[in-house]
Amino acid sequence: MPIKGHIDITLFTIYRTLNTNENCLNKTKTVMINNSADEMDIRGCTFIKGLLTETSSFYNFVDNLVKFNPGKADLQVKGARGYYKNPLFERLLINLQPSIERLTGYRLFKTYSYLRIYHTREELFAHIDRLACEITVSICIDNENRPWPLWVRGRDGVDHSFEMTAGDAVIFRGTELQHWRKENTFGNCTYVFLHYVNQFGPYADQKDDMQNKKCSHY
Repeated sequence: MPIKGHIDITLFTIYRTLNTNENCLNKTKTVMINNSADEMDIRGCTFIKGLLTETSSFYNFVDNLVKFNPGKADLQVKGARGYYKNPLFERLLINLQPSIERLTGYRLFKTYSYLRIYHTREELFAHIDRLACEITVSICIDNENRPWPLWVRGRDGVDHSFEMTAGDAVIFRGTELQHWRKENTFGNCTYVFLHYVNQFGPYADQKDDMQNKKCSHY
């Protein structure tokens, strides 16, 4: 009961945070939006500093979540734990959609959210994502120590390295661009992935991840 009560309070705080984040994002400068959309066309990836203006409530929620739900073994990263379509992060997926549309220049359908908790010595091997991840938003919730770089091989042929602190995000074309993380020597960290598809693109039928019969990340 103490854990549930704490989570109820945390959820109330987070819902207020979601509205605060959206209000802040509504004030995003037009120049920033245009630059991000251009980068998505040219490089296929773009870094957004402070996409979430507050993350401590999300971290507290995750910290309590793992106490009664350890999540599922991640099929991509040996040792990592994952949460597919957690209700809170599905809410975040919806709330941030207008901002992601502005930052990418696309009208989008949401597909799914995925929370992953990484540990030291784990590694994410180079890969591209499944069809429901046409537009992927990787958001840092927390780093134990220094940021663990995300690598994305851009449309320009360059391997781009992104170091995210809490609240920062990288938006990239998940089904097109190889991305990876080298062995983690930076400490435990938590990321949430928000996935979307272009409403007028070849993967529009992936809306809400309805083509995923396994009901899991992979």
